[in-house]
Amino acid sequence: MSLAHGLILGLGSLLVGIPILLHLLMQPKPKHFAFPALRFVRQMHRTNQRSLQLRHWLLLALRCLLILALVAAFARPSTSSAAFGDWLSVGGGGLLSLLTGLLLLYALVWSKPANIPLAMVVGAVFALTISYTGYMVVAAFSKDTGRILADQQAPVAVVLLVDSSPRMAYRFENQRILDVATQQGRWIVNQLPPGSRVSVLTTNGDQPFYSVDVSAARRRLETLDIHHASTSLPAAMSSAVDFISESELERKEIYVVTDLTQPAWLDADSRLAEQLAEQTDIDVYLVDVGVEQPANLSLAPLELSATSLASRSDLEIETRVVSQNVDQSVVVKLKLEKPDLSRPRRVDGQTLLPEDHITRPGSLELGKNQSAAVSFSLPVDLPEGIHHGWVEIDAGDSLSIDDRRYFTIEIQPQWNVLVAHGPDVDPANLVEAIDPQVNDNGEIGLFDCDVITTDQMPPPELEQYRVIFLLNPDQISDSLWALLERYVSGGGNLAIFLGHQAASGNEPKPDFRSAAAANVLPGSLLRIWRRSEGDLSIQMDQMAHPALKRFRPLASLSVWQPFSVFRHWEFEGLDSNSQVVLRFSNGMPAVIERRVGDGKVICMTTPITEPTRPEGRTTWNHLFISVPEPWPAWMLVTEISKYLASASRDQLNLQVGQTAVLQNDADRHPLQYRLFSPRGGEPERIRPSKNTIRYGFTDMPGNYRLKGELDGPVLRGFSVNLPAGATDLQRIESEQLNALLGDDRYQLGRDREEIRRQQGATRMGQEFYPILALMLGLFLALETIMANRFYRKAA
Repeated sequence: MSLAHGLILGLGSLLVGIPILLHLLMQPKPKHFAFPALRFVRQMHRTNQRSLQLRHWLLLALRCLLILALVAAFARPSTSSAAFGDWLSVGGGGLLSLLTGLLLLYALVWSKPANIPLAMVVGAVFALTISYTGYMVVAAFSKDTGRILADQQAPVAVVLLVDSSPRMAYRFENQRILDVATQQGRWIVNQLPPGSRVSVLTTNGDQPFYSVDVSAARRRLETLDIHHASTSLPAAMSSAVDFISESELERKEIYVVTDLTQPAWLDADSRLAEQLAEQTDIDVYLVDVGVEQPANLSLAPLELSATSLASRSDLEIETRVVSQNVDQSVVVKLKLEKPDLSRPRRVDGQTLLPEDHITRPGSLELGKNQSAAVSFSLPVDLPEGIHHGWVEIDAGDSLSIDDRRYFTIEIQPQWNVLVAHGPDVDPANLVEAIDPQVNDNGEIGLFDCDVITTDQMPPPELEQYRVIFLLNPDQISDSLWALLERYVSGGGNLAIFLGHQAASGNEPKPDFRSAAAANVLPGSLLRIWRRSEGDLSIQMDQMAHPALKRFRPLASLSVWQPFSVFRHWEFEGLDSNSQVVLRFSNGMPAVIERRVGDGKVICMTTPITEPTRPEGRTTWNHLFISVPEPWPAWMLVTEISKYLASASRDQLNLQVGQTAVLQNDADRHPLQYRLFSPRGGEPERIRPSKNTIRYGFTDMPGNYRLKGELDGPVLRGFSVNLPAGATDLQRIESEQLNALLGDDRYQLGRDREEIRRQQGATRMGQEFYPILALMLGLFLALETIMANRFYRKAA
């Protein structure tokens, strides 16, 4: 506990002696009269005398308490908010102890004869109140941090945390929210007491440090800008708490200047509430610079049909336009750059980018707080190589940073694929589905198939194939499994359609149960499942996988019901890197995907090569029976093939903060590049290491372009975007803040006057003045009533 005027309390306490002295000096002196037969009169006089003494002592106690309350009110005692309730309990317990103590004295001393039963009861209550008061004194001192209170000019250790996330680029009244935040930050720094130490911190992930002086802190505030790869505010505050707790200054304050939007506070691993509960000497202020009803249009992340496309294929892009408090028609455009090998290049300090674009517009109507899907389908007739583009909202709003989404695609020649089939297996279903000689438009198809039998595996130069298909294989040696594992791990893709040739009776052959097979297959083969009763078909209750995109509009239709399945392989357990793509109606997996290194393995547990009546055995399914037209099976095989073939070894579309990794084959790629980033300025020199390009400074959305020379210009690159929800402007609720920071562990203010009041409350502490003023009035009223009553009776 602290006192604003401790000297007043010390000197004022001496005034308590005045009523005591007056009480002793003004005692009435008895007069002696000689009067016979006064025995009964003297007995009544003694009784009245004891009553008057008790009344005088009560009146003396009230006058002493009156003076003490007056002195204490002028001394203005205060304490921390955490200990305020405990000190109130101490005062209440002390007052109750005083009253019970006086009552105990009455029962033992003034009451003649002594009232023993009353004394026992009152004594027990007195012991309880004394014990409770002592306990609360200990509790109050343990919670009272001993910080400097009642001295607003004491130096302060301050961490000023400014939210620099992309949402702070929102413009309101022709001013960015970040600019308002820096203005508030400068005001906070300017009004700090002399000798204070200041650390200006943002959400860019840097560690806090103290500025040399207040002027240096102000200069740092003036240079703050948006950081697209921002950490959460709880993570930044946690770092600030650890930093400021080591300060030698007794007064410590953390100011968080933010727009109070929900994404800034999302941190499932936050331990901030525990830290603040432990560090009770740190005061936390949230300075709200946000907008109560923000209006914004934004684009959701793009969904591309593929990032690696064969020549003459179609590019399909989907996204959603999200409205927040906006009701208007919206025009959305897709732009794809036309090839220009002369660009990018630097001319007169400027970076020149390709100017010609393929443009596709789209429009939609949006209501308030709604979202609507928009899609583009673009026939790609571009040369081989890397191409950049973007989708944008063709209208400005208050937050432009989420009005554009960037993408990068790779155009390749026809995809070379290898089809290997077991003996007596006809690969026509697959080959005709993915490699027609001429497609419906009279053009050559997307795939170029090489067909062999499994006993001819492996062919030379396995890495030349985008996808390897194994159709109902009969036996695969451990060395071939190991070769397939290396192929997939290096970025290749493998599709396995299991059938009867993998079986020995009802059990799998040893080739499919070996340790080498387990490194490729999505799980351990158990046995063949045979239909016992009823029809079994493929279910369409899981449509999230990219290979099933074309089936999503058909999810409510029973398109697979006419195509029965009689047998399929059952797995004992799936690898942790595996996921079920499709299931049968019995709940067992029909199509499973497993990631192995940089590539993918897709396994179908029933074959796609079954004839209607196989000689000498039962057919496994009717997926490709011609009546009715087996278009679902054709579509499934085609989409799985496209999904695998279009998978790029390079991740061409990333989020801010992710490291870009591009393969760089020395035989067909340059050994040096210039990187043109969205930040502008002179391009960086990039050299591959171990046939790999790694670039980690993806801190800004946009197209990143690599330009090198190898028998002419070579253009490569990738795109970077903000993560989903990064610009969501929904405000956080007070209940969420309480859960993150702790109840009553922070002060929240919007304007400077409110912040100043809160500073006064925490720096001065929680004052007892209102309570003391109330007690002063109560004691004065009781003293007046009792004095009038006692003196009137005495007269």
